[in-house]
Amino acid sequence: MEKTYQLNLTENLKNHLEDMLQKKKSEKINALETIETSKLLLDKLKGNSQSNQINESAEKLSNMIDMIEDKAWDMRENNRNYVLAVLSYFNESKQNVPKSLPELGVLFDTMMIDLVAEELTHERDSYNDFKNFVKAYKKSPLYKDSDQQVTQEEWIKAQKKELRERLKRRRRRDSKRTGLRGSNFTIV
Repeated sequence: MEKTYQLNLTENLKNHLEDMLQKKKSEKINALETIETSKLLLDKLKGNSQSNQINESAEKLSNMIDMIEDKAWDMRENNRNYVLAVLSYFNESKQNVPKSLPELGVLFDTMMIDLVAEELTHERDSYNDFKNFVKAYKKSPLYKDSDQQVTQEEWIKAQKKELRERLKRRRRRDSKRTGLRGSNFTIV
C-alpha cells in the first residue's frame, strides 16, 4: 500500500542542512568527482520521477551543474565554491541513509537541492537569462562565426545597451510630460 506524506522544511531541519553545508564549505573538494557524483544523482532523480517536486529538484540540480560546467558563463568563484560544497554533500549523503530506504535519501537530496537553489535564485536567474541570450544571439544576423563561443562579457555588453536604451526611452517619455529631462525640479 502506497501513501503520500507531506513534509515541511522546519527551521530545525533547515538549520541542520545549513550546518552540513557549512561543514562542506570548509573541506577541500574534488570538483570533477563532485560534478560526476551529482550527474549520477541527477540521473537517479530523473529515473525516479514520481512527483512534480522531484522533477523540479532535478531541474534545479541540472541547472546548477550546467552553471558550473559552462565556461562561457564563467561563474564567480564564491558561488562556484558554494555550489560545489552543496554538490559534495551528495558524495556522502548515501552513507547516512539505510540502503533499504532509498526514498529517504531522495527526500533529503531534494530538500538540500531546493535549499541551495533558493539561495542561488539570482545567480540561476542570471544564468538562465544568459542561456536565452546565447540562443537568441546565435539565431541573429550578428552571429557570423559559428565556431565563436558567446561569452558572459558579450551578454553584459548587451544588457548594458538594453538598459541604456530603456533609460533613453524613459527620458523622452518624461521630457514630453514635464518639458525637462524627466525631472519636475525647476530653478526659480
